[in-house]
Amino acid sequence: MMEQKEEKKDKKIENNNQQIEQQEEKEINLEEKVKQLEQEKEELINHLKRLQAEFDNFRKRISKERSEWEDLYLSNFIKKLLPVLSDFERAAQHEPVTEAEKGFLMIYNKLKEILSKEGLEEIKALGEEFNPEFHDAIQIFETDPENDGKVIQEYDKGYKFRNIIIQHSKVIVGKAKESKDEENKNESKASEEAKEINSHKEKSSKKKHKKNGDGEKGSKVDERA
Repeated sequence: MMEQKEEKKDKKIENNNQQIEQQEEKEINLEEKVKQLEQEKEELINHLKRLQAEFDNFRKRISKERSEWEDLYLSNFIKKLLPVLSDFERAAQHEPVTEAEKGFLMIYNKLKEILSKEGLEEIKALGEEFNPEFHDAIQIFETDPENDGKVIQEYDKGYKFRNIIIQHSKVIVGKAKESKDEENKNESKASEEAKEINSHKEKSSKKKHKKNGDGEKGSKVDERA
């Protein structure tokens, strides 16, 4: 009896140990599964973050391109209005007398106000240093040294629309007058260059004549022979 009880007791202990081991294995497997799921979750979150960043960049790029296209379209449209604006400006230079002329001036000022709010700006020219990026020189006049390289007269206004140059300013640029000393130096230099050219021509001409003379002598010797 005692042996049977002991045997049952051992089996029970063994079963308990097996159950404990199985439970521990389950817990270990569960922990590994949790780690795997956390890793997958982290990867999914990172993937979503990358997709979000790519979408934000795409949205910004599309918005920027759309804005640039709108600016380009509007700048081309406003460029077509510039001749009309120039006609308005020339007419507005005279003091309005009649009611019609006053109304004309009001329309001109309103048009300028609207275009300015949309982003149209006049390019500064008069008194500024000549800049080919903004100015188109149609003439160069001699002037005082302080106005050398500066715009001394504006023939036609230039405009930019939202930083897009749609019309260069047509200007006259000043050039400092040369002093008498500089004029004399330039004349002396030109005279020396002319002398050098003439001297070079004379040498070339003498060489040519000499070569022709030697050829004629050779031909005469051949004839005598």
